[in-house]
Amino acid sequence: MPSLPLIEPNTALFLDFDGTLADLAPRPDLVQVEPELVGTLRALHRHLGGALALVSGRPIAELDHFLQPLQLPCAGVHGAELRDAGGHRLRQPDPGVPLLLPRWKSWSVRIPACSLSASQSRWRCTTAPFPTSKAWCATSRPSSPAACPASA
Repeated sequence: MPSLPLIEPNTALFLDFDGTLADLAPRPDLVQVEPELVGTLRALHRHLGGALALVSGRPIAELDHFLQPLQLPCAGVHGAELRDAGGHRLRQPDPGVPLLLPRWKSWSVRIPACSLSASQSRWRCTTAPFPTSKAWCATSRPSSPAACPASA
């Protein structure tokens, strides 16, 4: 197998945490970070002139816990939490989020794992399971049978 090309200093990297930087674990709190990861990320961040960011479904505080003392630019909770290169935390919802609320509310009634709630003007979103179960397809009424893999 040929070797991978070197990462040039004019490259920007967006790295996922779970399953990429850290191996998956049976529970999110059981994830373990390799001891050299923090130093490697710090060196890569420097090499890229700061053009390195993390993306994760986890809250930013959890990423910081696993990678302490390193705090990189990141998007947590699937983009609901953001921290820029200057360390500033942004928690404003995307302008389109209010348009999605009616749909999310209808899904949250049918799918317990799917919810969107507001708390102190902060939006928090959890992901819905991929629609592979016949129960999900029966309750969501997809517009086409092809939209439901479980119906095959």
